[in-house]
Amino acid sequence: MGRISGVKGAIRILIGGGVLSAVAGPPAQAADAGWSVTAAPLALSLAAVALAAGGIALARLRAALRRSRRRARELQRQIDEMETVLASEPNALLIWDDRGEAPARSFMRLHVISGVPRDAEKLADFAGWLEEEAAARLNRALRALKREGRAFNISVKTRAGELLEADGRTAGYSISLRFRPVFGERRDAFEAIEASRHLTGQIERLSGLLDSAPLPVWLHDADGELLWANEAWLKAVDEPDFNVAVARGLSLVRPDAARDVQAGEDGARRYRADTIVGEEKRVYEIIEVRRDIGTVCWALDATREETLRRDLDTYIAANRRTLDKLDQAIAIFGPDQRLIFHNAAYAKLWDLDPAWLAGQPLDSEILSHLHEEGRLDIQGEFRKWRDARMAIYSTGKGDEDHWHMAGGRTLWVVAEPYADGGVIYIFTDITERLRLEARYRTLMDVQRETLDNLHEGIALFGTDGRLKLYNPSYAAFFGFDDGFLRREPHIDDIIGRCRQLVAEDGWWDDIKYAVTGMHEARHTLSDQTAFTDGRTFKHAAVTLPDGNTLLTWYDMTSVIEAERNLREKHAALMEADRMKADFLASISYELRTPLTSIMGFTELLESDRANPPNDAQREKLKLIRAASDELSETIDTILLLNSIDAGQLEPDIEPFDLTDLLKEVGDAMRAQARRRGVAIEVDAPDGLHVAADATLLTHALRHVLNNAIGYSGEGTTVRIGARLDGQAIEIRISDEGPGIDAAFIDSAFERFTTLSGANRGRGSTGLGLPLVKELVEMHDGSVRLESQLGHGTTVICRLPAATHRRKTS
Repeated sequence: MGRISGVKGAIRILIGGGVLSAVAGPPAQAADAGWSVTAAPLALSLAAVALAAGGIALARLRAALRRSRRRARELQRQIDEMETVLASEPNALLIWDDRGEAPARSFMRLHVISGVPRDAEKLADFAGWLEEEAAARLNRALRALKREGRAFNISVKTRAGELLEADGRTAGYSISLRFRPVFGERRDAFEAIEASRHLTGQIERLSGLLDSAPLPVWLHDADGELLWANEAWLKAVDEPDFNVAVARGLSLVRPDAARDVQAGEDGARRYRADTIVGEEKRVYEIIEVRRDIGTVCWALDATREETLRRDLDTYIAANRRTLDKLDQAIAIFGPDQRLIFHNAAYAKLWDLDPAWLAGQPLDSEILSHLHEEGRLDIQGEFRKWRDARMAIYSTGKGDEDHWHMAGGRTLWVVAEPYADGGVIYIFTDITERLRLEARYRTLMDVQRETLDNLHEGIALFGTDGRLKLYNPSYAAFFGFDDGFLRREPHIDDIIGRCRQLVAEDGWWDDIKYAVTGMHEARHTLSDQTAFTDGRTFKHAAVTLPDGNTLLTWYDMTSVIEAERNLREKHAALMEADRMKADFLASISYELRTPLTSIMGFTELLESDRANPPNDAQREKLKLIRAASDELSETIDTILLLNSIDAGQLEPDIEPFDLTDLLKEVGDAMRAQARRRGVAIEVDAPDGLHVAADATLLTHALRHVLNNAIGYSGEGTTVRIGARLDGQAIEIRISDEGPGIDAAFIDSAFERFTTLSGANRGRGSTGLGLPLVKELVEMHDGSVRLESQLGHGTTVICRLPAATHRRKTS
């Protein structure tokens, strides 16, 4: 109609606005409008064409309108038919458009079915009225229909158990979901489909469960061909692909590896087999069950069980061997009262034949045999005694008793219920223990007498803080009477009676805590205390392993007095020693001053060229010089010893070549040796290094050489040698003098000791060798003498080598 009205309007405008005005208007207006008389036929032609076209279009539009009306009537008829069909059977229809998640339209005629909502919104909430699995499946199908346009026709079940058909389809931009009940053969088909789906799900779950099972499971046919295997089986044979495993003919265990085969009443077959899984040896227990589809097999890993069983067998065997080596006699009887085990000590104890015991005699038979052989000394009627022993099998109550054997031996017998109603006997020979207990009682009596006669006071307190043991000295020290002590008084009562003896309360608290404190917190207490009555006691508190506390008291009064006297004497001796040291230092100083003058004037006289001394005077000057050197050496020795005694001498340790030092000392002493007609030889290898104080070591060596030269006769030789001996360097200085008697060797290093008869007129202070010993030991060394009368003397000094010397503290 719009197109028709438009055409008519165009025609009307064309005719009324142009052509008619051109025909009917005055000439002047036509000229003004730019029209000419020759244009009129063209306008008329165009108008005619327009009218013709409009008529054709109008005819076409009227024909299309008639067709549309016929189509509308046909669609309405179909809609009526559809509504009639929908109304003829119970169903529900939900329609979604592309603009929302909620249904846009609905058709509800399914309320006659139990459990189906009547409201479209509740109907669209599938989880509210369908079974959980059906609702989930329907939601998945509906989402696929919305996203991909995938139609579906499935069966769903309501919570009331009704089976419905759910049909989902697309229609243009809309989606429809139709629910309707199913009846007859269609219902049977849907129920079969539902059952098949449920069974398929169960099979899939069972297959998944078996496939994820930790134990190998597989299926093979009657010919042994593998039909199926789970992941655990594939992992055990180390082949992830089942088809490859079949092609390779892999098997978890070899058929000939079966052992311990057992056949069950249900037709199942059990056996064990060893196999290798990975690089480990495994033991599997295989269970085979024959079915129509084939033989189902599964393998239980029995490796740990097998290991435990072997370990248990080993343990039992070792336990039996251990019991067999015990000194205690052991016998085990089963529930039938027959002997099932005995160790060697049991057969030896009763002197029983092993072959007879191997026959598993009854417990009562063994007792009767022992009684008949006179090996059991039973006081009273034997039958009653034996029946009382057999009662343990019925009562299940253990028993402990003394059995007396012939010959005076005594056994401690423990009978205890064993597994499954048996009895185990443990026989312990306590003859020696009883003898030791008698000896112990005797020793305790001796100890009691010993404690009673001790001058020390002894008191033993129990864990409850009460007195358990004491001796007369303890009672006498504190003035306690026996009646009070025998009542086992508490430590508080004892402290209360003698608190006046010590005024300090804290002291008594320490004594109390040592007795009553916690066992872990107590510690040994030892002290010396002066009592108010003038006595002094030394006491100690010791915690014993059993938790008891031992207190000891010793009267130190006389000891303290004696100690006081000794301290006074010691102080006097120390003062005398100090005075001696001062005197030595003073006299040494007083002597050195004039000695220096004498030595200086002697040297001046010897070197006087204006008035040179004659031979007699020169000889006397030599004597003066020798005496001065000897006196100077003596003074140096005294001062050194005095410094050592005072702890004032610290060696300056430095490494140096010992061979060079020995040569220097030998050269320095040769002039003195020549005056006595004595030769000096030095024999030491190069490269001997020692860490020491060179000055002090030189002083020590000069003293040894001085002694060696002094005790050597004219024409003899003093030899100086050194060598490396392990981690030490040994220096040997030997002479060819008269030697030393063995009785004097040990005292040679004591101060002021001289060797009578050995010094050919040479004066000696007895300080040389003691000084040598002190100086060598200051270097962590040692010195000793080797001598024999008539064969000379050797002084041996050992010093640590430079690389092994310890640091001197």
